[in-house]
Amino acid sequence: MRNIRRSLGLGILWVVLSAAPALGSHGGDGTGPPPVIQPEVAQRLIEAGEQLIFIDLRSAKEFQASRLPGARSIPFWDILKRYREVPRVGRVVLYCDCAITELQDPYRFLWEQGYRNLSVLQDGFTGWTKRGYAVER
Repeated sequence: MRNIRRSLGLGILWVVLSAAPALGSHGGDGTGPPPVIQPEVAQRLIEAGEQLIFIDLRSAKEFQASRLPGARSIPFWDILKRYREVPRVGRVVLYCDCAITELQDPYRFLWEQGYRNLSVLQDGFTGWTKRGYAVER
């Protein structure tokens, strides 16, 4: 029961934290910095049973070598052509192996296409693996 309460609390916290940037700093138009999810929060949500939808913006070769659990590959340069593959429902987390500032363009593009379920992974793929979290090969 305690784990269920904790999981629910984490989920509610995530909703509150992710809604604030989306409505506040973005001014409702997606021009501000993308909302960020810390790897620790993403890991806790996964452990609580939430199915995060990871979109890997790295090259197909990097994706084939190793990726976050269940990630989908849409390389950075393909996002304009393949954006319809990004789910509109569920919690979508964009990541690459780059600075968060480099994710602003794909985030902004997706926002302009009507996506409101997006965040970016703080510290990207490298940050995830440095913390020892699971990856697929």
